[in-house]
Amino acid sequence: MERSTININEPHTMNDSNLEHLLNAAKEEGQTEGKAELIIQLLLSKYGAVPEWAMDMLVLADAEQLDIWANNILYTDNIQHVFVNHRLDKHNVFFRRQ
Repeated sequence: MERSTININEPHTMNDSNLEHLLNAAKEEGQTEGKAELIIQLLLSKYGAVPEWAMDMLVLADAEQLDIWANNILYTDNIQHVFVNHRLDKHNVFFRRQ
């Protein structure tokens, strides 16, 4: 996600387009943070702990990557396998077959 920055030393005219852009950026950032928080809760429930390396990845991820990892929680029995860069499904899972 591209973040908006405003230099307070430069004069700016706040028009509807600028305001809408800033509000959309804030909304997207809030949604991304919410997804990361939900994934942390899911990881804690399923694996009992979230390693520091996983927290670092979650903080840096964009919304699309978070969606992939949230999906992957359903198909793995190892937290490391959650963080692959592709979407898992029932055909390419990391479950131990019993």
